[in-house]
Amino acid sequence: MAVPVVVANLSVLEAGDHIKWKRLKGYDHHAIVESVDHESGEIRVIEYGSDNEGSSFGKGVVRETTVHGVEGMDMYVYRESDDAHEVLQRAMSRLGEREYDPFTNNCEHFARWCKTGQGCCTQVISFIKRVCVGVAESTLAIVYRGCDVDLKLTAELEKRTAGSTSCNSCKQVLKIIRYAIANGGTDVALLVLIEEVNFICSWHKARKTYKDAIQHAKDDYERKIFERERNRDIKEAGGKSALAVAGTATGALLGSWFPVVGTGIGAAIGYTVGRLGGIVLF
Repeated sequence: MAVPVVVANLSVLEAGDHIKWKRLKGYDHHAIVESVDHESGEIRVIEYGSDNEGSSFGKGVVRETTVHGVEGMDMYVYRESDDAHEVLQRAMSRLGEREYDPFTNNCEHFARWCKTGQGCCTQVISFIKRVCVGVAESTLAIVYRGCDVDLKLTAELEKRTAGSTSCNSCKQVLKIIRYAIANGGTDVALLVLIEEVNFICSWHKARKTYKDAIQHAKDDYERKIFERERNRDIKEAGGKSALAVAGTATGALLGSWFPVVGTGIGAAIGYTVGRLGGIVLF
């Protein structure tokens, strides 16, 4: 098991560490630390990177390159992994390899293989889950179109939110969502319900991922770091879900003003835009 923690400064990095950072919005790039120059702030890494400095999408080569600074960088803390010497030996043994595949042999596969001898990619797993959710979402919208699920959810939402919050802005958002569900039909209700399930799953995943790390932390300082990272993941999941729900409601309202589009299509577009916005912002 490995959990990511924010790299506060160069002093925490060592040769053989598995690091990641945002190369593009919504996409994490992974590499293995080869050496750290504390004077210049340069980090020498071995990575599975794209050719021509990123201009050849989908084509990659295992190479040595330099990263400047630690802003936006995370380091993976492994419960069990091989020693730094073996990690670097594995990384260097594949220098020049050109068998990159975004789904089966990408930068994260490479970094995890160097650390443990087994490659996997959480980003691919997350992408597959998202595609499955999208398919299930569309199927449910077709199967349950015209039923009274939307009316039941609207009534339940009104009952739960009546007097449950003193925040006026929250009440306004909930009012818009209730209106969108009431006027958008089953499509909107299902999108909101699915996003609620997504958030619950993300919350559970974050707690499960960091539970073991917190229990086996070396000291109070390390335990607090893991707790902070767990809370950050939950916060990010909440932000993405909130934007997805807000986008769904906004899309449905806009769709109601343009009959050609309709509330169902508007909600679906709004949901997609909201999810993408959440990925970019968080």
